[in-house]
Amino acid sequence: MKALPVTLYIHHSASQGKYYALNADISKINTDYTLIDTRTVEVEFDEPSKIELVNLQVDHLRNVKSRIAADAHIKQSAIDDKIQSLLCIEQISEIPEPDVNIPDSGEFDEIPF
Repeated sequence: MKALPVTLYIHHSASQGKYYALNADISKINTDYTLIDTRTVEVEFDEPSKIELVNLQVDHLRNVKSRIAADAHIKQSAIDDKIQSLLCIEQISEIPEPDVNIPDSGEFDEIPF
């Protein structure tokens, strides 16, 4: 068992009417919070073995890798969509006007059936 000292900053939120134990004094940057007290506590935890620690690091890196791949896929899809949009606009502008003579509405008085 290993223990780490942790400093907690006890705040009160005026808008929410609640107390919070945070790891920083946010009353200096957010006027909604008032610092009530500061406490240092010992947090005990089971220290992992070297192999467990390596496995935890590998799992973490794999998760980071997956998030990066997912973000890259989203960005690639957005770029592909933009490319397709631009290609569609280019193809539409290259379509020639039809060589069809559209008659005036007066020419449709008699229907040739």
